[in-house]
Amino acid sequence: MSMNFKATFLLTGLIATLAALSSAAPAQAQGNLFSPAVYVNDRVITQYEVEQTKLFLGLLRQPGDLDKLAVERQIEDKLRLDAAIANGVTADPEAVETGMEEFAARVNLPKEEFIVAIGRAGVAEETFRAFVEAGILWRDVVRARFGPRAQVSDAEVDRAFALSSQQSGVQVLISEMVLPADT
Repeated sequence: MSMNFKATFLLTGLIATLAALSSAAPAQAQGNLFSPAVYVNDRVITQYEVEQTKLFLGLLRQPGDLDKLAVERQIEDKLRLDAAIANGVTADPEAVETGMEEFAARVNLPKEEFIVAIGRAGVAEETFRAFVEAGILWRDVVRARFGPRAQVSDAEVDRAFALSSQQSGVQVLISEMVLPADT
């Protein structure tokens, strides 16, 4: 019985060691996900943020090198956040929710269904929220900085309407149109 006890003890130890090693691999991989990818001012952009942005841009069918675009997008978002802080601009949580709903509506989905759909592709709701929030913050920064300078008078609006209602000098006669003979 002593031999069975030793074998059981060794087997239990081996199983515990294998379990520890197998759980260490995902922990190390996760550690790499949260390692810094880029530093922007005093902010860190993690590998996880870059990967999430890459997945999200892929879902949006963004053309180009998604690795490069994801890093660029994250850098821009951190700079936008810095500009918002410097200008005292904050994103109203209600405006962010509305922005998320409007974004999801572009693909004819309610916000909740859109979040589920991107979640199936591996994109976290927080990534979507950060994407929308960065856009809202930037819009509000631009509005705060340049809005007062962009005053349009009624006369300018009237002039623009008058110009748009004038006929252009281009005319096309039906006799000049060429159509295939078989239609």
